[in-house]
Amino acid sequence: MSERPRVAYRSPLEALSTPPAQDEAYRGTLRDVLHDLSLPTRTRAAYHPPRIVRAVINYNIRNRAAAQPDVQLALTQEAIGAALAMYAQPQGIRRIAKALTHTLQSIDENVLNADATQLPDPIAAYSQAPRDSLLAASLLARKLNGQPMTFVALGHSGIIPGMDIFHFYDQLTEAPSFFYVVRFSRRKLHDKMPMLTDAERALVLRHATEKTLVLFDEHCTTGETLDTAASYFSKHSSARIITLTNRLGSKFGVSLHEHRQGTRPSSPVPQLQI
Repeated sequence: MSERPRVAYRSPLEALSTPPAQDEAYRGTLRDVLHDLSLPTRTRAAYHPPRIVRAVINYNIRNRAAAQPDVQLALTQEAIGAALAMYAQPQGIRRIAKALTHTLQSIDENVLNADATQLPDPIAAYSQAPRDSLLAASLLARKLNGQPMTFVALGHSGIIPGMDIFHFYDQLTEAPSFFYVVRFSRRKLHDKMPMLTDAERALVLRHATEKTLVLFDEHCTTGETLDTAASYFSKHSSARIITLTNRLGSKFGVSLHEHRQGTRPSSPVPQLQI
């Protein structure tokens, strides 16, 4: 019996016609987001899955002192897994959202009251174009020879293009890669370091043991965010680290950089025709 052909991945952003920064604005809780997905629209299909991840991660950080690390890790993994599934299987969004609601309730029912408010961000929206994410995935596939990778999207703005890149890479290589989100928002939330627990760091580095660790930031101006994140992980692991961005400064596009201590991404990769 022949294998069923894989369905080509299509970014949910490709179906949108309104300016991305306008669609990104939202006020509500995680419960509201999940309820909205009982009637998914194109805009909700594009922006609600990353909102789920954003809300859960922020909830965990605010409650870090009172919660068990394994409980927080479970919440984050469930949120990320559901968001990835919604992007890959848009026809199943209702089912995935309903299942996630029950799962989160069983772990920590208070998480559904987590704030999911989001303000428009024109800078981030400029860096989310699916064509750039496809180019980034293609360059990664060449750089890594199609091998499995551990991909960490730096949130919050890196979640949308990060999921796109991850799915495009999977389509190009069919490699069993691993995806995770770490909050490191220097501009909006004034984070000084990547905001993850020891359990989260151990999880990421365990997956990176025999894979290249790819750190993604959607927009890079000085390179300090990616350099700080790469330095943080290199202190705890000897894994090969590559930094990636969809926009380098105001003039250049996708940039891929092999991290070495003390260096920063500064040379853009020329735009290629895909």
